Amino acid sequence: MKDLKLPKQSNKERECIWNGLKENDTLVGISHNHWGDNYIINYYKVIKKTPKGSVRLNNDTLLKNFPSNYHILTEELQVWINKIQLEKDIINILDNIDRDKSYFKENLEYEDALKLKEILENTMNKRP
Repeated sequence: MKDLKLPKQSNKERECIWNGLKENDTLVGISHNHWGDNYIINYYKVIKKTPKGSVRLNNDTLLKNFPSNYHILTEELQVWINKIQLEKDIINILDNIDRDKSYFKENLEYEDALKLKEILENTMNKRP
């Protein structure tokens, strides 16, 4: 999607988040799959914080620091995740259309086809 960038946090913000983590906080692990150009998003719950300052997650991972691929779930991050999911859903629908063209043609109404054509043409004409 256009202008879809992962929200950035400064080192100071990340340090404050790390120090403020408590039980049942939700962390989001985000990694990038370079082959399919997809993001892999996993949700983790904080089980406990150890006396030495490490954090135990619900998948039995012990974090001794706050890796860059982990994020605290914020409203801004949730909006980004929703956009990523929407992008995946659209691509899956387009793939399904290609696989089952006859079903798509039989059920597509004229007005919807005009709207869809306009949206797709506008999107494809914005190439750099």
